[in-house]
Amino acid sequence: MLGRGTRMLRKIPDTLRAVSFDAVGTVFKPSFGTTEAVYGEYFTRLVTDVTCPEFRVYHPDPPDTPTPLGTAWLSAYQAQQAKFPNFGKVDGMDLRAWWYAVIINTFLQAGVSPEVANPQHHQFAIFMRELYDDYTGPKTLTLYSEAETVLRKLKEGGVKIGVLSDYDHRLEETLNNLGIGQLIDHVNVAYNTGVGTLVVITLCTFLRFYKAGPRGF
Repeated sequence: MLGRGTRMLRKIPDTLRAVSFDAVGTVFKPSFGTTEAVYGEYFTRLVTDVTCPEFRVYHPDPPDTPTPLGTAWLSAYQAQQAKFPNFGKVDGMDLRAWWYAVIINTFLQAGVSPEVANPQHHQFAIFMRELYDDYTGPKTLTLYSEAETVLRKLKEGGVKIGVLSDYDHRLEETLNNLGIGQLIDHVNVAYNTGVGTLVVITLCTFLRFYKAGPRGF
């Protein structure tokens, strides 16, 4: 997480010209502790017809037995990425439709009946819409405690700041909604490169943008 870097920033090296961070797990995290908890909390509040499958709010260390909702979410997400890589961009798939498929399959795999886990179910449709719409800001995501402090110190030291991530194309909107967009000089998501993972082309884009060679890092 980004907050751990505070001690290292007491004096910023003169040779440091640019730095990049990942997004989830580095700059911000799910507000309820885990992705499955965000899904579970929203489902519990908005879908009152059935009981929500079990979910975990915080990841224990060491991990214990996976929960039904956590296992189902990971399986649904991985299957969707395999079927429609890079959030469906290659196939021209609408991003909302891509995530709706993940949400539906998550709850189907967790044991919710098809009569409930489908877009025709009124409460479930509202749940999906609110979950998707809110997943770009503080209702579902929160900054790590020292993230803003670290970013501001780097900015004041004249360091160019970039975020490189395999997030979907809403990342810039998310950073703005979390109140740190003005501290970021460049946002590059793999979605925009046409590649679904953080590969060399993404890093090269960042290097070209700042005209900084490897020694600049």
